[in-house]
Amino acid sequence: MKFYLTLLFFIGASFCAFAQIYSVKGKIIDADSEQSIPNATILLLTFSDSTQVDGMISDLDGNFDIEEIKEGEYLLKVQYLGYQDLFRTIQASKDLELGNLLLRETATELGEVTVTARRSTGKQKSDTTLYNADAFKTMKDASAQSLVEKLPGVAMIDGALQAQGESIAQILVDGKPFFGGDVQTALQNLPAEVIQGIEIFDQKVKRPNSAVLMMGNA
Repeated sequence: MKFYLTLLFFIGASFCAFAQIYSVKGKIIDADSEQSIPNATILLLTFSDSTQVDGMISDLDGNFDIEEIKEGEYLLKVQYLGYQDLFRTIQASKDLELGNLLLRETATELGEVTVTARRSTGKQKSDTTLYNADAFKTMKDASAQSLVEKLPGVAMIDGALQAQGESIAQILVDGKPFFGGDVQTALQNLPAEVIQGIEIFDQKVKRPNSAVLMMGNA
């Protein structure tokens, strides 16, 4: 049996009183087909030490818009499974429109044959991002934590699991709380192989300024 797991995290409000803030916009495009790429991960990193400042996932048309950026120099990183990472140095001294950012697929060579393949990782539906757990390979007997850390925009930072820079506060399995607020214990006690699907969605209706990541059974 496979389950849906929900990761709940709170999006803290950022207060930038008296500070100059800007935005960065762009569109993620396949360099060969010139088609837009939805669900690509866009990360805004500090230029000095690559610390993550902000991040988001491109929409159905490949567009992204990172707002409330303080003035300074940053490194923009774009990543998508099956494609080479793209890096762009930006100077936030005004609102930036980067236009089309081109990603190139990663080719795997087998003898004299070059095979280029991209498995569907998920899709965007309104405010919900759905991931196919089978698209993210883990080792045998791996925990759900190993699987979750492979999701675009999800990482373990300073001992805390974060999604797009925000700490995950709770795990839900098939919509029900799992191990209360102990995120790491919940993930470590759930095998990755029982996870079928993962969702990230806005939870403004139930709880303002919060979001949910959900996994489910077959």
